[in-house]
Amino acid sequence: MFSEQVVASHAVKVAVTEGLSSRVQGFLPVHCVHQLLKSRAFSKHRVHQVRDWIYRQVRAAGTPLHPVLPPLIEVYVNSILVPASNRGVQDQTNEPIPEADVRAIFAGGEDIFFLLREDCSHVPSMHFRQCQGLPSRRRFREQRQQ
Repeated sequence: MFSEQVVASHAVKVAVTEGLSSRVQGFLPVHCVHQLLKSRAFSKHRVHQVRDWIYRQVRAAGTPLHPVLPPLIEVYVNSILVPASNRGVQDQTNEPIPEADVRAIFAGGEDIFFLLREDCSHVPSMHFRQCQGLPSRRRFREQRQQ
């Protein structure tokens, strides 16, 4: 049996699923990473490469969104903002994806932005209104040209 630390360290080395969408079936690496994020294994064992793995998986995703992708992102964001313990130890949070990397997604095109806009079916109800409030593709292009 492997320890949680060994599993977390190995999980970030597993290749992401190219073209991950709701059409892809089976138990996938994204399921494992999601579960390890929920259990705080990456932050607890200081496996900071999880941010790079999540970034690569989001970039490799397709439409319609796989049902695990939005919860994965939500758990990841929570693991950045909320320490794993109630003592507030900074070392027990994950590192955020650098702003430059996030900007690069949008600079390269609007696919990821509209991937989220056009497929709100998997968004938790508390965030559904925010998803629906995103601009349409046409309105977004008009705003960019101004």
